[in-house]
Amino acid sequence: MDADRLNGFHVRWYSHNGGRTTGPFFTMDELTVYMARHDLPGPDEFLAPIEP
Repeated sequence: MDADRLNGFHVRWYSHNGGRTTGPFFTMDELTVYMARHDLPGPDEFLAPIEP
C-alpha cells in the first residue's frame, strides 16, 4: 500500500494525544514532519484510507 496515493490517513500513538487518532495526513512527508516536530517514533497504528 502506498500511503501517498490514499485519500488521506490517520495514525495513532498510544502514548501521544491521549491515544486518539492524529491526522489526517495526505502524504508520508506530512507524517514525517509531524513526527519530527513532536519527537515521535513511527506510529503504533496506521489507519487508512479516509473515505471521501
